[in-house]
Amino acid sequence: MLFFVLIVGNRNVWMVQVGGDSSFLGLTVGAFSGGRLAMTILVGVLGGILTYRHIFIGAGILLIISNLLYAFAGVANSKWLIFVARIGLGLGAG
Repeated sequence: MLFFVLIVGNRNVWMVQVGGDSSFLGLTVGAFSGGRLAMTILVGVLGGILTYRHIFIGAGILLIISNLLYAFAGVANSKWLIFVARIGLGLGAG
């Protein structure tokens, strides 16, 4: 059976449940900003090559995949899957 939950204020409790600690939570929160920074630079370069429509479609697909990874991270009980999903969310938001 598969359950989907919304995690808002209890991120630290959830991180401890999947095997992380407070420092890994900080790293995971910072991964979003790092992904966003990297994608902002990449979009600036790709803006002259591709149309913005293609960039927005790619970002949307990346956000969908990253959100699915983030949702399944609790089922997989993996802190690294959360980390990768947060980087992907930052890349899609950039």
